[in-house]
Amino acid sequence: MRKRTQQLFVIVLALLTLAGTAAAEALEDAKPLSAREVQWNMHHRLDGEQYTAEVQFKVVAEARHLQAPREWNVKLDVHRDDVGNRERIHAKLTWPLFARGFAGLSIEDKEDQTRADFFLYVPYMRRVRRVSESWVGHDLQGIDLTHVGFTVSRVQPVTLEAVEQVWYGNPRRRVYKLTERAKNDTEHFEIRYIWVDPDTWIPLATENWDEGRLVLSSKTIEIQEIDGVLTPTHTRFHTPPEGEHGFTVTVDFRVIEIDYKTPVPEKWFSQGYLEQRGH
Repeated sequence: MRKRTQQLFVIVLALLTLAGTAAAEALEDAKPLSAREVQWNMHHRLDGEQYTAEVQFKVVAEARHLQAPREWNVKLDVHRDDVGNRERIHAKLTWPLFARGFAGLSIEDKEDQTRADFFLYVPYMRRVRRVSESWVGHDLQGIDLTHVGFTVSRVQPVTLEAVEQVWYGNPRRRVYKLTERAKNDTEHFEIRYIWVDPDTWIPLATENWDEGRLVLSSKTIEIQEIDGVLTPTHTRFHTPPEGEHGFTVTVDFRVIEIDYKTPVPEKWFSQGYLEQRGH
């Protein structure tokens, strides 16, 4: 249970999906962008933003052998800042009770993915552990959430293959569709498609495919303007039925409260304070 709780925390930390604004002309009137330009705009739309937030994940697991779906909620307090090329995030689990006290700190150079540090405070050990990027990537089961504006989760290296302008949604509108391919054969997906809003650079949907089978999808359900920042406040992730039992998982991510205006104190991003706040 303890190991699973540690893994859950790292997964949840990387699932934090908050987005900002970026100015852009209407797609039909703008010069077509390259795949690299679209990806850069998507990853950097929170540049310079900071926030303090309370977020929640509702996880629902279903399978044919289960009499009823299994549900549980996860809540976190999150602090984030962005100075220069560094994105720093401190997150602490506040619910469920058995996991309270787990806290994580991530520091990443947004321009150099190899310069990333992940730290985890484990309450029953009463110490801070350094977490390897490979361990984070393994436990994310292929969920590389850079596409929702969280560069710390860029744990699955990909190669950009294409970008095209397509119709999406209801009412229909023109958006960018990125195609990315995993660089390594050991990843949990081969190809990922990302539908990106050209006005905000917020990803509207994603699909991860492996060996011709859809293995993970996400959809941005609600976007609100908070403190002048367009923020996805409800995102749903879903894994299709798998195996003989048809096991499937749906995760609903919601922003309960977020403050972009109040400065985030520097102390939140030190290892010492990580351990202190974990008690």
